[in-house]
Amino acid sequence: MPSTQKGDIAKLRELVEKDYDIQILIDNLPVGSKSYKEFQCGDLPKLPLPNLDRYTKPNGFSIGCKDGINSNMYLNNHWNFVLSYHETKNGKRYLVGAEVIPSSLDHSSHEVRCGPRTPLIYGSSQPLLNINDLELNKPITFSYSLTWKKSDIVWASRWDAYINSEQTLDSKTHLLSIVNLFVLVLVLSSLIASLLYYRIGKELKSTEITNWKSIRYDVFAPPRAPSVLAAFFGSGVQLLGMLIITLGLGIVVFTSPGNRGKYGTLMLLFYGLMGISSGYYSMRMYKLMGGVHW
Repeated sequence: MPSTQKGDIAKLRELVEKDYDIQILIDNLPVGSKSYKEFQCGDLPKLPLPNLDRYTKPNGFSIGCKDGINSNMYLNNHWNFVLSYHETKNGKRYLVGAEVIPSSLDHSSHEVRCGPRTPLIYGSSQPLLNINDLELNKPITFSYSLTWKKSDIVWASRWDAYINSEQTLDSKTHLLSIVNLFVLVLVLSSLIASLLYYRIGKELKSTEITNWKSIRYDVFAPPRAPSVLAAFFGSGVQLLGMLIITLGLGIVVFTSPGNRGKYGTLMLLFYGLMGISSGYYSMRMYKLMGGVHW
């Protein structure tokens, strides 16, 4: 990393304070991270690693961490990659998992020995890189290590660990709350609509001149440009149908997260297909407003 300036150090503190993540892709797999209770903030991992099935953060890892005891901020400048592979019967190997254990390492210290010929000793006590102790106009050294791990997970199931991660389970809980809220809004809207329908219908049937009777002809009067309103109405139906179908497929996990950009393609596809309903409802609205050129 180039020499640090005063603004860079303040920016690093802000990123760590707001828990920003770093996202990396390896073979189209996002590099996720897990929370190991055995490791403290910024520590190097100890081998063998505990067996955890679920990712805590399936889409990345923290740029740094905070020590809750001394209120120190450490930069995760050493990345311990753990890549899982599956070997088939014919000897082919496929990547089925990508994990990183971020650590903090002060490379400027004489106690640190990290290089191609002097690899790190896992589980050893190393000085951490405290952001508060960074010096101006001095570069920050980043390093990484790599561990290969044989796995029984087959290629077709390599996304299961990401889909069933702790973060995904939390999002499913939030989705349930959203669905409950949507049902509640739908019930209340139906109740209000039925009350209004009953009230307005009662006023229309009565012989007395009420407020609604005096303005109903102004409310339902056709506009000066019915074709423009019909076009906007049809476009709204088209966009609404596209969003409902796309979000519905996303909720039921119809598309695989391995196919990036699939949702954009689906939106364009359904936008074109919903053009049929757009034309139909545009003509219906145009005819309802008294249009004759259809």
